[in-house]
Amino acid sequence: EDARFALSDGAMPPLLDVLFLTPDEGFVVGAYGQLYRTLDGGQQWQTLGHRLPNPDGLHLNKIEQDSRGDLYIVGEAGIVMRSRDRGEQWERVESPYDGSFFSVIEHEYLYLLGLRGNVFQSLDRQQWQPVSLPKRATLNAAVSNGSQLFLLGQGGLLLQKDQRGFRVFSEELKRSLVAGVIAGNALITVGSGGINRLMIDSEK
Repeated sequence: EDARFALSDGAMPPLLDVLFLTPDEGFVVGAYGQLYRTLDGGQQWQTLGHRLPNPDGLHLNKIEQDSRGDLYIVGEAGIVMRSRDRGEQWERVESPYDGSFFSVIEHEYLYLLGLRGNVFQSLDRQQWQPVSLPKRATLNAAVSNGSQLFLLGQGGLLLQKDQRGFRVFSEELKRSLVAGVIAGNALITVGSGGINRLMIDSEK
C-alpha cells in the first residue's frame, strides 16, 4: 500500500540493490518490500514482492547469492530472507538482530552487516555469532574478491579482514562510504566524498 501511494504521488519508490545471476536473469530490491525479477536482461520485469514473507513491507536493502546458490535478502528491522530456488519461494531466516541490515556477503562465513556496526557471522546459516570490531559505525557495504574482505561504513570507516579478525584499513577517508569494488591491487570506493582509490596487497 505504501508503494502504491508513492506511485500515485508521481514518485517511484527507491530501488536499493541489483543482482544479476546471468546476463539475462536478474533481481532488484527496494523500499516497501519491492522485489522484481527479469529473465530477458532487463527488457521486462516481474514483481515478486508478494511472494516474500514480509507482510509489513519492510525496506529491502541488499540481495546476494552465496556459493551454495541460495539467494539472501536483508533489510529493515533485522529482516533476513532466503530462497533456495532462484527466487521462486522465500523463507524467513531467524535474525540475530532487530535493527536494520544494509549488506550481506559470503567470505568463508556468511556475514550480516548493519546499523551501529553490528556484524554477525555464520557457517551453517542457522547459528549467528556477533563479530568484534576495532571501531564501530553503521556499515553500508562489503566488498570481497574471494581472498580479501573489506567493510565500508559511515564516517569513512574502512575495515579489512585478516587472520586475527577485522582491523582498520585506512583512516584517511572522512566521509561515508556506500559501495566499492576490488580491481586488481586497488580498492575503489564511492560515497559522500566522491570516488576514492586505495592500493591494497593483492597477495593477501
